Amino acid sequence: MASSSSVFLFLCLGVLILVVVPMQIQRARADDIEIFRAESISFPPAPSPSAPLNCTDACAHRCSKSGRPNRCKRACGTCCIRCSCVPPGTAGNHNVCGDCYARQKEPNGDQKCP
Repeated sequence: MASSSSVFLFLCLGVLILVVVPMQIQRARADDIEIFRAESISFPPAPSPSAPLNCTDACAHRCSKSGRPNRCKRACGTCCIRCSCVPPGTAGNHNVCGDCYARQKEPNGDQKCP
């Protein structure tokens, strides 16, 4: 038969395993959660949005000297929405808006953007 001191030792070891070890696991999980929360909060600030381009007014000016102003405004509006840019003046200057504006083509291969 086991002595009372060895039974006491086993009981203490059992309590240690059942109480202390889960507490350490719980604490480790809480630390991981805090690290996750800290990482999720530390995003850099978003850039402030610039003022949106008023495509209607910009295209009205761009197409003011066009022979077919309604067609010009419709095409200009599409290009303005896609590229967020309308070149200055009433003709030309496509390179000011970069490749997006200059690459827009009609199905027959003609330049789409006025």
